[in-house]
Amino acid sequence: MKKIDIFIIGIVIFLAAMFGVYSYYRTHVKYSEKKYAQIYVDNKIYKTVQLNDKNYKQTIEVKNEYGYNIVKIENGTVRIIDADCADKMCVKSGTISEVEQSLVCMPHKLIVIIKSDVSK
Repeated sequence: MKKIDIFIIGIVIFLAAMFGVYSYYRTHVKYSEKKYAQIYVDNKIYKTVQLNDKNYKQTIEVKNEYGYNIVKIENGTVRIIDADCADKMCVKSGTISEVEQSLVCMPHKLIVIIKSDVSK
């Protein structure tokens, strides 16, 4: 092997190790994050709800020209419990609780995304 081959192999191993460290850090190191759910209707923010209080419960009825969805906030989680769309895929999607997870109701142009303000 030539020196350049060893150098390239070393760089590839280093990059793979850095990716592994980043992946571990991203999934296992907890932040004190302020999580919140943003509800969008027709690409506009409809409502923002904080998720940090595990005892907080709220049911939000989102009505628009396309129909209605009922969004339930409970124990730091979000789910759509009812909708009048034909396929009800948004209801079947279940519960979300992690940052960047989302719920979508395409017929009603509704999106719920969990976001955070992260601080160490």
